[in-house]
Amino acid sequence: MVAGPPANDPGFRRRSGRGRRSAGPAAGRVVRLTGSEAALAADLLAGLELREIAQRRGRSINTVRTHLGGLMTKTNVNRQSELMRLLASLPPVRDLI
Repeated sequence: MVAGPPANDPGFRRRSGRGRRSAGPAAGRVVRLTGSEAALAADLLAGLELREIAQRRGRSINTVRTHLGGLMTKTNVNRQSELMRLLASLPPVRDLI
């Protein structure tokens, strides 16, 4: 068993329902997204709603929600509003290449 950070460490929080410790959204680490997750992130940043994204991409709303769930898990956020704040704070991908 690997010991985690101390329970009283204010930099760490327990994700609800998962029992894992995490260091907050993305925690300065590289996150590998699928093409669908990356496209969803771009569409969300462009201000599109999930139903509109589903229609434009020819996907069901449930598929788009599944991609959203994967994106939220990989970025370590619990709410879509947290995801939006995180995405808005990132530099454009073209600036990273």
